[in-house]
Amino acid sequence: MYQGRWEEHDRKLEELDHRLKELDRRSRQLNLIIYNLSEEREDPLTDVWELIDEKHRHEMCVDEVPQRLGRRSSDNTRSRPVRVKFGTLRGKHLFLKNAKVLRQAGFRLDDDLTRLQQE
Repeated sequence: MYQGRWEEHDRKLEELDHRLKELDRRSRQLNLIIYNLSEEREDPLTDVWELIDEKHRHEMCVDEVPQRLGRRSSDNTRSRPVRVKFGTLRGKHLFLKNAKVLRQAGFRLDDDLTRLQQE
């Protein structure tokens, strides 16, 4: 009697866990992580915007204020990565069209992956 209920609850928990992981993956789909941005500027993307093609810049709407990830290093020698959330996938792709220029300037770009995707 109780065995069937436990199995049903376990199945529902697994299904909810799967849905939660899928939602997390989808919410990160529009994000990019940028490394090696200077900590000195108030807007971490200032250096990046200067390198990006002017005609595409207005189409790359950034949805939220870019966030620094992690803690500052005690000696301020390492810069923290920045998470940028784009409003649309098109905006992210337009940004990535400039990846070569950004890499040549010393920046590194990565997708914002979940722990599961990283493994």
